[in-house]
Amino acid sequence: MDQRFQVIQKTKHLKLDFHDIVKFNDNVVLVVETAINAIGCYETDTFTRIGEIRFNSADKDVHHINDIWLDGRTLYVSMFSPYGKWYLEPIHKNGGIVAIDLTDFHPRQHLDIDPANHVVVKSLYMPHSIMVHQNKLSYCDSMSFSVITGDEAPIQLPGFTRGLAITDDTIFIGQSRMRHVLRIPHEFSNCCLDGGIYVYNPEFRISRFVSLPAQQVYQILVLDPIISLGGEN
Repeated sequence: MDQRFQVIQKTKHLKLDFHDIVKFNDNVVLVVETAINAIGCYETDTFTRIGEIRFNSADKDVHHINDIWLDGRTLYVSMFSPYGKWYLEPIHKNGGIVAIDLTDFHPRQHLDIDPANHVVVKSLYMPHSIMVHQNKLSYCDSMSFSVITGDEAPIQLPGFTRGLAITDDTIFIGQSRMRHVLRIPHEFSNCCLDGGIYVYNPEFRISRFVSLPAQQVYQILVLDPIISLGGEN
């Protein structure tokens, strides 16, 4: 896509269940391949796969990798379980965020990583949407209906959180329609099924909810105001 989100090139790949993408450098992007527990390295001009970071040798989703964020040369990765076979205990808080040092990593190599040895945040319930803002690691603890920013108290919401963007004075939090009602944590007496975005003011701890026609929010991007999506005006 270009800066106006217009598709300029397409390519076909195996069913790898792509979940997220980040820029590694001007020539390479890192793409989450959830189906095979890997992050593929792809050339930006041809989208040719040239290397990988592999978290498990199984060609079956055992960690359920969701989102990635590259902060300098540290790659943060969220997953339903760093320990494998997340699907055996889907209602347990086995999720986590791992951090991988890519200082000496070359995108044409094959790098094997045991995520259990790189956990920086544990005991999460289906985490998504990692980002670093003002040196604070932030993420959605999705099935706990909350958002964490650094060491601050969780921002508690009434539904499944996924999608996160932060500015200097506002936090934008996505909420998706619950697809697995039987997994709703017992500590909650209610779960909101509306899809949309919360516009949250962390100073006053208040929010407004913007409902969306789409019931599943996956990510949120705050655009530079100079970018116009509607043409020249």
